[in-house]
Amino acid sequence: MGLILRLGGVYETRGDSDLADILDSDYRVGAIFETIKSRKEYFVRPSDQSCEYPSAELDADLLSQNLIELLSQKRQELLQTISPEKHKQNVGRRTELQLNRTLHISKNSIIEYRQSLVLNKKIADALNAIKNTKQKFSTKAKAIISQLVTPDFIENFKAELEFMNVSLDVKISPVVRDSDTSHSFSIATKRPGKILSEGEQKVISLSAFLAEIKTFRNNAPIILDDPVSSLDHIYREKIAERLSKEALTRQIIIFTHDLSLIMEVEGKCDDIALSLGKGPARSTFTIRRNGKDSGFCYSKAPWRGMSTAQRAQQLDEDTHAIKGFYESDIGNYNQRAALIYCLLREAWEALIEQDLFCQIVTRGRNSVQTLRLDRLSIEPTDASVITQQMTKTSNWMFGHDKSRALTENRPAPTDILEDIAKLRAFSKEVIARRKAAEKEFGDQFKPPVCEVG
Repeated sequence: MGLILRLGGVYETRGDSDLADILDSDYRVGAIFETIKSRKEYFVRPSDQSCEYPSAELDADLLSQNLIELLSQKRQELLQTISPEKHKQNVGRRTELQLNRTLHISKNSIIEYRQSLVLNKKIADALNAIKNTKQKFSTKAKAIISQLVTPDFIENFKAELEFMNVSLDVKISPVVRDSDTSHSFSIATKRPGKILSEGEQKVISLSAFLAEIKTFRNNAPIILDDPVSSLDHIYREKIAERLSKEALTRQIIIFTHDLSLIMEVEGKCDDIALSLGKGPARSTFTIRRNGKDSGFCYSKAPWRGMSTAQRAQQLDEDTHAIKGFYESDIGNYNQRAALIYCLLREAWEALIEQDLFCQIVTRGRNSVQTLRLDRLSIEPTDASVITQQMTKTSNWMFGHDKSRALTENRPAPTDILEDIAKLRAFSKEVIARRKAAEKEFGDQFKPPVCEVG
């Protein structure tokens, strides 16, 4: 409450509402302020406007004395209310009211939290029940596996190791985790990774896998990625033979960078066909990268994995691809034609191994296929044909210094195609003779037929 005075009269009033709040009444302070305001307006009003001067009597001294007494009395009352005991009660009451207010505001959150606690308790009880059930299941499953599955698996695993020529005392025990069954291996009470090399671990892992699918009589296809990496040629041959036999009962897909494994598998498939009369069907695909992209699949094998007929077809395509350079860019043509003759020489060398000698002896294989001797049919003129064609390819290929008497230009495309045709024709002739030789060889062991009549 107060008056802000200036020269010339009352300027502003304020605080009357605060005084009324304190004393529960303004004791005519508001009316006095209204009278003072009216007197101010009387003096600032233009002279042409007439009005009556507010002449009500104002006793400021009496009002001031009354207000002082009332405020003093109010002060004494307030001093009594802030005694330590009363203050403590007020603080407690205030705290209680604040807690009630907070509780009211947070009522919904508290209810939701309580409901979540109840739900979490139910979930925890359910998880414990599931855990106990799984524990009982694992214990029972382990007992069943130990009695029914493990003996057969151990027997099959030992047979696989014996086939792979692995002489290790491998201990096997069943393991059940989260309803998944498996077997743990140990050698001399130690984990295989602590004793075996990377290649030996791979052989044992593959043997265990084959033993498992044999135990459970599963004929689903299997996919293997580089099964012979880190292995020597002995294990590579054994694995190729085992997978070829397995291919009689299921589809097997092998991803590998090792071309010798592909050749080994094809050879083992041929051996199975010779001994059983029918071998597993097989096909070869090549997956290549093209610039930044990868995964391009081609149905034909890489060059070193092709048969003679496939190589001849590839050389035909390469020759047709460079025919246009013969007339327009002879330098580029000579480079490409020389490369074709390099590959043509390789094809003749492969023909000797694959067709003429029936793969009886193959580079990279440590066995000799004596069962194929009945197919051999070599004529005296074969050496002359091969020598003549090998000499011609040597004249035009890269890798030999050419005589200055020879022209720098390679033969025309038509001449190259004729040389490729000679390769194809000679291969067909050898294969045709091979069938006749096989029949003639078999007729030697047929018993004579006695004709009566």
